This record gives sequence, C-alpha cells and structure tokens, in this order.
Amino acid sequence: MRVDQRFVLRSVESPTVRSEPTAVRRTDEIVQASLILASRISVYPMLEGSTVDFGDTGDNPQAVCYYNSARIIINPEHTVGLERIIDHEIWHIIDWRDNGRIDWGEDVPPANAADYR
Repeated sequence: MRVDQRFVLRSVESPTVRSEPTAVRRTDEIVQASLILASRISVYPMLEGSTVDFGDTGDNPQAVCYYNSARIIINPEHTVGLERIIDHEIWHIIDWRDNGRIDWGEDVPPANAADYR
C-alpha cells in the first residue's frame, strides 16, 4: 500500500503575529520524527530499515504502523507527542520481527522489553 504525502501550504496571520507556514512546521516534524526513530534504532537494532513519515492514517487519529514493511505513518493532525507515538509504534515492528506474528496486541512495550536491547 502506498501512502501519498500531501501537505497544503498555508499560513495563519494576525495583525501582530505571523506564524510559520504549515509546510515548514511539518518539515521540522519530519526531521524530528526521523531523529527519534534513529535513536530507537540505535537502542533496538531489530528496527534497522524502519521508516517514519506523515500521511493518511485512515481512521487512526495518531498513527499507523505497517509492521511487515516497518513503516510508521503519523497523522499530520496528531494530538500527542512524536516520541510517544514512535515509542508505541516501534514495538509493533519489533513484535512482528520477533517471531512473524503480532501477538503482543496493544500491550506494547512488552513486559520483557529489556530483552530486545
């Protein structure tokens, strides 16, 4: 499944304050999310090859994880922090890579998370 990335450039202006265009903020978030994921890969080498991007998450308000292809897609309108999102989604990838099954469900990280370092 290919997720198209579509960001609308828009800015919000007020008489006294000019904010950054949405696309600029989104670029900053992409960089931040990539750095967070890179730091997790350094701790959990099993995540090697994982990617993160922003795009359509269907009915999921925060993010989706395509664990088979190790892709994390974050909703551009997410309401929780990037670290929290990524820290949750990486465990779906690790869960899949551990034994080819999603058997931890939403109980991530698992009780034995330290075993994956």
